[in-house]
Amino acid sequence: SPNGTITTAGAAGNLEVGGGTFTVGPYAHTIAGGLTVSSGALDFGDVGVTATTLTIPGATTVTGGTVTFGSGTATRTLQCNGTFTLSGGTINLTASDAALALTGAGATAAISGGTLSLGAGTVNRTVTMSSATALTISGTSIIDFGTGATGTRKIQCDGSFTRSGGTSFTMDADTLEVLDLNGNATWSGGTVAISGGLITCAGNWDDSGFATAFQPTAGVVRFDRGAGTS
Repeated sequence: SPNGTITTAGAAGNLEVGGGTFTVGPYAHTIAGGLTVSSGALDFGDVGVTATTLTIPGATTVTGGTVTFGSGTATRTLQCNGTFTLSGGTINLTASDAALALTGAGATAAISGGTLSLGAGTVNRTVTMSSATALTISGTSIIDFGTGATGTRKIQCDGSFTRSGGTSFTMDADTLEVLDLNGNATWSGGTVAISGGLITCAGNWDDSGFATAFQPTAGVVRFDRGAGTS
């Protein structure tokens, strides 16, 4: 129903997608607990011109399947207020004006497998994390900033950022791709393919964990805080 609550069974009120397709549909929705996607698909569907939000008060866990953002001209937001974990499957911000917002107070965002892609579209696609959320990227995960002729594709992390292990991290030769780091940033290991875009860092930067230096082939790394950082 418009601007309503999705009622889920069980004491915890969790929404579990383990096969088939769960379509969110337009308007604002809130579930009582957490979200788990292990197979199948969670998709926003065709929201038309109606701004749509799915709010998850509890933990969000994606171990398989897909999370996609449907179609339409209005903003679609997956709002995660608790711990966020991606260890398998794919989260693809497939649509224009798609947003993944991680805002849990004191929560963590851990990406250890699967794929986070900013998809293909013509308007802004964003992943944002509040200052209370620490982002860790590790394991065999894939981070891809996607494609598109217009509209910014942006990951903004206001807390700490740590990337390690065998992860694949790709920013193409495209000025529309932005990684905005407002806390401390630590880089090591894995594949970092940065051939364009803009990385900004307002905290301390540490790439000493690489066997060789952090060497993008193009693009800009900008330190935008000033005194007190290194």
